[in-house]
Amino acid sequence: MPRPANSQRSTTTKTSAAAQPTRVPVGGFRNVLEVPNKDPGYYYHWVLAQSDDDGRIAQYKMAGYEMVDAEKHNIPRSNVFSSGQHGSIVRLPCKNGDFMFLMRLKNEFREEDTLAKKQKVDEIEAQIMSPNPEQDLAQYKGTNHTVASSTRWED
Repeated sequence: MPRPANSQRSTTTKTSAAAQPTRVPVGGFRNVLEVPNKDPGYYYHWVLAQSDDDGRIAQYKMAGYEMVDAEKHNIPRSNVFSSGQHGSIVRLPCKNGDFMFLMRLKNEFREEDTLAKKQKVDEIEAQIMSPNPEQDLAQYKGTNHTVASSTRWED
């Protein structure tokens, strides 16, 4: 059965609907920390700070992190802070007046940091699991620390 001429679908409604942001129901689940369009070559991290000039932000920048450019990630405008100094950065307000800033780090730097932390943990664990506590405490010579031979644990 042929369609009437006035019942044809309009292609303009499809394209305009695609340009609109996805609707999230008020009572539905939503993850406000979700970052759309992540670059797979980066690790993303939310940093809690009072402002973008806070010492914590500077500490992260010195470690190789960079502020995320909101225009490249389709972040809702309500979560974007624009300034001439920094461009469009992503920040979320917190209840105490602070902000969470979205920063990212190259994966190769993240892997280096993770490896350094793992090596430090392994070193500490090796000291804890050492079979001879008397020998380990030799580094404390001249202090008031003493270990009785009866304190050694046996398996």
